[in-house]
Amino acid sequence: MSDSELGIKSLILWAILLSLTMLPFIGTINDLLAQAAASTRLDAFIETYISPPMAMAVAAILTYVFGIEATALGHSIYLVEHYLPYKLLLDWNCVGWQSMLLLIISLAAGLQGSHSRLSKLKCILLGVVGVILLNLMRVALDALLLEAYGPRVAIAFHDYATLPLTFLWLAAFWYISTNFILTPRGAERGSMSLKAVIDFLAGRRTLSVASMAIILLSTFLGGLGILSMKVSAEDDPTKLSFEWFPNAVTVCNVTTNRVMTHPDYTDLNDTAYEDAYTASSTGLVRIWEFYLYGPLQENYTMQGAITYVVWLKGSVLLERTRIFYTIYDVAENGSETQVRRDWIPIFLTTTPARISLTVLQSSPYTFQEGHTIKLAIDLYVKAGRTYTLYYDSPSRWSYLKLPGIVVPENVLPLIFLAPILPGLMIRRRGEEDA
Repeated sequence: MSDSELGIKSLILWAILLSLTMLPFIGTINDLLAQAAASTRLDAFIETYISPPMAMAVAAILTYVFGIEATALGHSIYLVEHYLPYKLLLDWNCVGWQSMLLLIISLAAGLQGSHSRLSKLKCILLGVVGVILLNLMRVALDALLLEAYGPRVAIAFHDYATLPLTFLWLAAFWYISTNFILTPRGAERGSMSLKAVIDFLAGRRTLSVASMAIILLSTFLGGLGILSMKVSAEDDPTKLSFEWFPNAVTVCNVTTNRVMTHPDYTDLNDTAYEDAYTASSTGLVRIWEFYLYGPLQENYTMQGAITYVVWLKGSVLLERTRIFYTIYDVAENGSETQVRRDWIPIFLTTTPARISLTVLQSSPYTFQEGHTIKLAIDLYVKAGRTYTLYYDSPSRWSYLKLPGIVVPENVLPLIFLAPILPGLMIRRRGEEDA
């Protein structure tokens, strides 16, 4: 067995051992370092300028490379091949700033030697392009697993595989850099100028493998940027809008005028529908029930953040009350199974107000094909008072927003290994040369 084969196997072994060692501490280390990063306002910058284009790039990879229909809106990616799309949420801690930080730290340590400026530049460019591609493929792979196996497998992969994969990439990058890219000062001729590229295209000179790799990968990213403009969504495809149907419809053996519509079928009116209720007694009352219009065309697993948004108005100047939301799984025969119940204290006035509540569905729940989803709204009311729910209009948009999966990076524990990894690779090169 050659030394290079032993080197590759040892890297894999290191990745496995390191991952097993770090697993108990990943959550604590990530939380501490992520809080430190957030204190510098890094989170706001990333969510504004980096997350949205990255979401579109991943959606483009899924659509044009893997053939999975996907779209992007803001910092979310939607797998729209399903009736109720799966959503991946790229918040600021998901885009890859951690692996970029690891690269910067390792570059600061690994480029200390007497290497030529050109080889250092190639090393930096290849590292930056590599980090970008690593994180795009990391999220894309999560999406592919989500599409094929559902949220549980995708989350498990991301929780336990991100760390060893990032370590392997960083180790491989430095192995290639120290053995094939970094050269002593004066040992490398030529440059990566525009003239050199033109001469290469004209056949008058050759480029190094590193230069060609940088050009090809950069070209791929440029093309991906163009394709990403074609996968932008107009609205959130996981938002189920409340609508009023003048002619009652039957959903899973239940007749109703109040429905929740899938974005593909949402048709809101210019003026909001005012659904008023006058209380005859004081207490908790179930007032409104909305059914997802049409049975589910396939199984749907709900796990992650759920958002309730309603527009409500009272009939007195100021009233403190409580609103309850209950989600049901409705079978084809109309029988119901309660999935979850949430509530929030609110204040109502004589002016319609937007009320929002976001909760976490920690354990997955699967709605079967042919079933539908029901949302019941209860309100603590007082006798003689009127309560009005506004919906079915863009100006008073009440809806249920289904969960998305957050895919944090979780590689900050490697921050202590990043500075010494280039040295390990340099020593290995010296051993092989000997």
